[in-house]
Amino acid sequence: SVYALPSELNNEFDLVVCQNSLHQLFDPLKALSGMVNAAKIGGEVHVFDFRRDIGAELLTRRISYTKQEIWHDLANSICAALTKEEARRYLCLIPGIEFTVANAANPAKLSDRACELIAQDPVPHHKDYAVSQKIVIRRYR
Repeated sequence: SVYALPSELNNEFDLVVCQNSLHQLFDPLKALSGMVNAAKIGGEVHVFDFRRDIGAELLTRRISYTKQEIWHDLANSICAALTKEEARRYLCLIPGIEFTVANAANPAKLSDRACELIAQDPVPHHKDYAVSQKIVIRRYR
C-alpha cells in the first residue's frame, strides 16, 4: 500500500510514477508523502491524473469517446480528482520537495515512436491530456 510502504523502500527509487490512480486514493496527502519517501534524494515523482477543475465543454468532449455504459464511472473519477490548486495545497505540506502542477501536455508533442505506440492503443487514452494534470515532484532532502 502506498500508505504504508515498507521502510526498505524509502529512498529507493530514482523515479516513482502514479498513472491515473490518485483520484482513487482516499488520503491524497498520505499517498503523495509515501511516493515522495520512496524516491531517492534527487529523485522524482510523476503523477498523471484527472483534474476536477474542467469545464462542461471538456467534460462533454471526454464523454464523447467513452462507452455509454461507463459514463457514470468516468464522471465519478473526475469528481473524485483533485483540482490543480488542491494538489498544490497538499504538496506544500510535504517537506523537502519542489514541485510543479500543470495541465497535462498534448502527447502529440512526444517522439515519433511514442506517437506510433499511442496510435495502436484501441482506447484513446491519449486524449485524456485535455482533462488531466501532470504533477512533477523533485525530492531534495
